[in-house]
Amino acid sequence: FEIHYETLADKIQKIKEEENKTRSNVANEVDKWKNSISLLYSKIEQWLEPFNQFITKEQTDYDIEEQNTGSYVTKVLTIKPKIGKPIIFIPVGTYVLGADGRIDIKIVNFGRQLMLLLDRQNGSDKWSLIINRNTQNQIPFDRAHFINILDEVIR
Repeated sequence: FEIHYETLADKIQKIKEEENKTRSNVANEVDKWKNSISLLYSKIEQWLEPFNQFITKEQTDYDIEEQNTGSYVTKVLTIKPKIGKPIIFIPVGTYVLGADGRIDIKIVNFGRQLMLLLDRQNGSDKWSLIINRNTQNQIPFDRAHFINILDEVIR
């Protein structure tokens, strides 16, 4: 049994390079995820502009810990109608089964579970609304569906 230090050193170097490449890929995925969240929140805030006198919006830092990424900070969006229940968008993570990311939508005593799943297609984000975890029935998350949710929480 002989150890060749040059080959062992080469092996260690290759392992380090692979680890750095993996870390770089993970960091890139987290950056894309955080950007997708930011773009979604901007879109939602645009949809809310006609209702600004009746609603307050707040983005707060939120710590996420994922097995594949480690910990990082993103944002939670809270929408507070002056009459009705708050709507809280809570990012779950980018490494989720069947999607490129997931955001849970929390509404106290709403009676249904809501979440958004991200699908990146050709460089653009496509968000789908999922009701009661039924991923077979994905609804495109757009202004009309968001306004319907807002209408329900104000009732």
